[in-house]
Amino acid sequence: EGLPGRTLAMRQSQFVSRASDQGQFVRAEQAQKAGITCGYAFPLLRGERVDHVLSFLAVDSREFSYLLFGAVQQLFKALSAIHSELCDAWDREVQEAAAAASAAAAAA
Repeated sequence: EGLPGRTLAMRQSQFVSRASDQGQFVRAEQAQKAGITCGYAFPLLRGERVDHVLSFLAVDSREFSYLLFGAVQQLFKALSAIHSELCDAWDREVQEAAAAASAAAAAA
């Protein structure tokens, strides 16, 4: 739902230029009361799957910048690669620990 939901569904970064626009921002009324003017959301991928969506909201008005948006997209692609490597390493550790515990239980 909303900015994070669109990011999750499309598996790509999103920008909302007017948080006060109900068509762009689900909680437009609350955003306006809080002074939120725009927002960005970026997927954190693990392979092809979106593991997390990080959303950033701003209280100062910003014009969309392709240069900045592209740079931040590249940053999140790099973070996604690191995230995938760490998760894969963690999964291997968990599997190895489970196998060792199973072997120890069988030997006992």
